[in-house]
Amino acid sequence: MRVLIVVIQAHDEMMTCGFYEIRDMLIDLGFKGKSDRDNGRVIHANFLMKVHHKNLTSFVGYCHENTNMGLIYEYMANGNLAQHLSGVVSADKNSSFLSWETRLKIAMDSAQGLEYLHNGCKPPIIHRDVKSTNILLDENFQAKLTDLGLSRIISSEGGTHVSTKVVGTPGYLDPE
Repeated sequence: MRVLIVVIQAHDEMMTCGFYEIRDMLIDLGFKGKSDRDNGRVIHANFLMKVHHKNLTSFVGYCHENTNMGLIYEYMANGNLAQHLSGVVSADKNSSFLSWETRLKIAMDSAQGLEYLHNGCKPPIIHRDVKSTNILLDENFQAKLTDLGLSRIISSEGGTHVSTKVVGTPGYLDPE
């Protein structure tokens, strides 16, 4: 079993991320810091435990100790989509460029994951940061969406949702 550890450190207003491959799961080590953030992280972890779909990375659990928190996800053997589209794949992986058939399957898998978030979850969830680095690929190139950190749960009261704060990754944002 191997684990992919995602280390996120906060330095003032900057974040740095590092990836360390060790065993077959993904551990996202959260921010060290203020206790007012801790409650939000625990709520986020409890929310992740309720979201299950074949095209979303499986949340395994979390560890919360003092001001440290780690989220544990399933390991995705073929990394993220961005690595394959750009041709940047680690030397130990025998991979070639993605065939059009595989690309279509990845697009369909990603769309099914989004469809589940929008229509299968009650209340609905908006991802808000869909990009090629947030589409992970398992050993069979099945695509799974990850990183629901910016997601928003939409009220089930039937009203519309308006957000004035722009979130997401520049270059992947809707231009509207």
